[in-house]
Amino acid sequence: MKKKLLALMFLAFGLHADISIEELEKICSEFEWKFESQHRLPLSQALIHVPKNHVLLIGKDAQCFRSNVDAIDLDDHIEAILFSENEPYDSVIIKSYNEEGYIPSDDWKMIDPKLLMTSIRKDTDKDNRKRLDQGVSDRIEIKGWLQEPTRDPLTNTIYWAIEAMQGDESIVNAVALKLGRHGYEQFIWVTSKPYYLSLGGELEIALKAFSFPRGERYEDYSYGDKTANYGIASLVTTLTGAHVAFGVTSMFLIFKKYGGIFVALGIGIIYCYGAFVNRRAVHHA
Repeated sequence: MKKKLLALMFLAFGLHADISIEELEKICSEFEWKFESQHRLPLSQALIHVPKNHVLLIGKDAQCFRSNVDAIDLDDHIEAILFSENEPYDSVIIKSYNEEGYIPSDDWKMIDPKLLMTSIRKDTDKDNRKRLDQGVSDRIEIKGWLQEPTRDPLTNTIYWAIEAMQGDESIVNAVALKLGRHGYEQFIWVTSKPYYLSLGGELEIALKAFSFPRGERYEDYSYGDKTANYGIASLVTTLTGAHVAFGVTSMFLIFKKYGGIFVALGIGIIYCYGAFVNRRAVHHA
């Protein structure tokens, strides 16, 4: 079964890769997989307790996994990836932006979900035209919000979820931002629509497992702390891919081009499924 899964993913990711399926399997088997225990994350110094039926990669292992699956440069903002053992396609990428400074919330009322969605659709249409020029006929069609940007002032967390279609597949990109004293943590969950849950889904599981240490929480802000030069509304606008002054490229679905094939990051998780199941067997032996 493990070989079958690896071979399947090699067809998707390995068409133009400089690495063999055996080499990729070896890389995954050398990662230090974390099981049901508590771990401190390397960038934010936050704590995460690996939930039941989940497994965690942290630090360089998480960055290396993402780099090898997507054939991109190491992303040094990634500090963890949380995988579900029940559904290996499902994972939550945890990225730290802990040097941004405290992000004020006084601009939150400026959020306009309708205008944001209009901008997201326009940007996606532009991307579709570029892909068509590159010979990729499958359009990404934005269906809309499954959850409009929502702020929870009790937990200092912001959520949103967008549904899109690529071919016959309905895909959801769900994002949460956990605000801290010195920046924020970003949680990204890309999944197929049938697996998406607004409550009790993988994004909520990851958020509940994560906590900033006392003194580093959003509510621990102290006068004189570094403050970001933007507010949370501007941050949300940037991360959803809409146009802003200090623009960031659209993060929607995190697609990677492979010789005319675009594959969602979430699908790539299964690449190492056999490796982490084997490690778990050793762990409990």
